[in-house]
Amino acid sequence: MFVDHPRLFRRALVLSVLVQLTFVCASSYIGQWVGVECSFGAWLVAWPASKLIAYVPISIAGIGVLESALIALLRPFGGAPGPVMAAGLLWQLIFVSGAVVGWLGCAVLPGLAPALGRSQAR
Repeated sequence: MFVDHPRLFRRALVLSVLVQLTFVCASSYIGQWVGVECSFGAWLVAWPASKLIAYVPISIAGIGVLESALIALLRPFGGAPGPVMAAGLLWQLIFVSGAVVGWLGCAVLPGLAPALGRSQAR
């Protein structure tokens, strides 16, 4: 599919990089908010690596693995374990809360999902 449409591949790649940079910015902001004293560059290295480590199937949804990896990766940059753990847990809370709100929206408004599908099909 991407071989036939190289522009589609480039668009998808750019969009993916922008989304991941947004996640790094958000987690860096959360970290600063709870008192993690690390540069943005440290977050730029630690966050993607932590997310990759969290994909190792040793816990449910990577909870605990991501935080442990963040602690280990941000410690050399001056990140204290307590605030780094708090930042990781707050990220999980925000992520799960967003998913719950979306699920509730679909459960409470059952006609919403089919209506969206019909409007996009036109």
